[in-house]
Amino acid sequence: LTQVLGETLSIEDTFETILRELQDVVPYDSCSIQVIQGDRLVIVSGHGFDDLGGMIGVGFDLDDESNPGIQVVRSKRRLVFADVAQHPHFASREHGGGRIRGWICAPMIVGDRVIGILSVDKFEPDFYTEELADLATAFAAQAAMAIENARLLETERAAREQAETLRAAAESL
Repeated sequence: LTQVLGETLSIEDTFETILRELQDVVPYDSCSIQVIQGDRLVIVSGHGFDDLGGMIGVGFDLDDESNPGIQVVRSKRRLVFADVAQHPHFASREHGGGRIRGWICAPMIVGDRVIGILSVDKFEPDFYTEELADLATAFAAQAAMAIENARLLETERAAREQAETLRAAAESL
């Protein structure tokens, strides 16, 4: 992932690279990247879901204390569960529809600001350990920097295009 930090990838390509490389570090059956947009935590990318298209853009209220992902955002600390089978949150479609058993959620932090979470799922219980959670957390820190860099590049690219459009308009006048 470190080499991705230096590349000029689109934000979508950055998400895809993060998810692909994560599989080599922390094995998963499904996973998602969720970023804070306004007062919501929004699914922006994922792997391993039957209906990923229907999930992209789904958001969760940052005030929902029952959502363990929101707890990670607020505490800035990871959560790891050996088995979430009895957790009511994981029964909903957006949270695996009851298939997810092992779960790690790591905050993506830039500076002291949480920009989102990395949610990693296994369909078998007792797979995830504290060691794997440590790896996921370290990976999430790298992912946060890659996402922030991609965002900055996209903002810069858009500003450059706008300046070029204004320059061309001024020339034609």
